[in-house]
Amino acid sequence: MFILTFYLLILMKSVYSGVAPKLTRFHNENIQPIDSSFVLNCAAYMGTHPLKFQWFKNGLIIDERSMQSNRIQIETKHEYSLLKISEIKLNDSGNYSCTVINDHGFDTQWSLLQVQGLKLFLFICS
Repeated sequence: MFILTFYLLILMKSVYSGVAPKLTRFHNENIQPIDSSFVLNCAAYMGTHPLKFQWFKNGLIIDERSMQSNRIQIETKHEYSLLKISEIKLNDSGNYSCTVINDHGFDTQWSLLQVQGLKLFLFICS
């Protein structure tokens, strides 16, 4: 009986293999006016838990130091992570990406944010 149980456990472990995460697609380009809010939802629609999310701007990790201005917030739950930037400025323009990782693989999505400033026109009356 012990040998049969042992073989069943080995068989179950070999049959069950975890699933690499997959993310919903981002809009590849976002053009937004200055002082608006920018939100990206990095949502995993499949993948074995636990999932770990990481955000990047132009290839650099968005960390606690990046979020000191209180305009940038990251909210992470089990299956998604939200990046929120309020009152966006011209220097917030860039390539934002999210990577999700588990023991079986990873997936990454990216979105290019282009912040448009105010266009001033000077009319000269003669």
